Amino acid sequence: MQRILYATDGSDRALAAGRFLADLRCSPDTSVHVFTGTGLNRETDDTAAILAAGRGAIGRFSGHTTLSSAPVRSWEETVEAIVNMATNIGADMIVVGSRGHASPSSLLQRSVTEGVVATAPCHVLVARETSVPWHNVVIGVDGSEAGYQALYWTIQEFPLPRECGILLVQVVPPVPIEAAPGDTVPHDGARIEEVRRDGDRLAVEIRRECGRAAAFQRLVGDPATMLVATAAEHYGGLIVVGARGWTGVGAPRLDNVSEHLVNDASCSVLIARETSRA
Repeated sequence: MQRILYATDGSDRALAAGRFLADLRCSPDTSVHVFTGTGLNRETDDTAAILAAGRGAIGRFSGHTTLSSAPVRSWEETVEAIVNMATNIGADMIVVGSRGHASPSSLLQRSVTEGVVATAPCHVLVARETSVPWHNVVIGVDGSEAGYQALYWTIQEFPLPRECGILLVQVVPPVPIEAAPGDTVPHDGARIEEVRRDGDRLAVEIRRECGRAAAFQRLVGDPATMLVATAAEHYGGLIVVGARGWTGVGAPRLDNVSEHLVNDASCSVLIARETSRA
């Protein structure tokens, strides 16, 4: 049974995340726990209404649904409450809304979303509702354990639409035209070639074993920028990358690629984390 924690504050973007979740092909034994932190906006907080709206956003969900809330006094406490709830219920994935594009009113939500992504003990889906049907999921591959974790969990566990294709993307930083004495080349050619061979092989395996369309691309440029552009070009409704960097409540921060994707991608983003759960 898959356990999902859907964290909402009742905002439009949080409810959009719930609707995105509702559109996924979840199995009947999936459990969704709708959670909110209350107390930050005393004039507008209505716990029952926020939870009811969140339950309504996921629609006629075929699995098991539960609701709960916890008092919070800051965005840090909100992050901690979400992460603690995910730990308590043994969540496989946390679903949160995005903050949009540089809206001052969404700075709090941005902080909460980034904090959850940085400190969660499980995978995190930053979900964005889209009016355009998505045909592919774009998965960043770089040969790291985090990258392979993202790939395999997405293919094996994430409730992808039946007709959704898999596009594996390796992004190579450009080689400087001129390098100063003592500078190192920012990537290893042999390692890049190894990842390319793995990408081609994995695409064949996905087509054969999963019955999905799958392809591998190698691009040159900034990783986050190229992943976003590839998703837009190929009707990608989801970008998947492996988790990077520091974890642990107290000083949440993201690596540059994750931060760019979480804040600026126009589609949903899944940050897949290596966990001990099967």
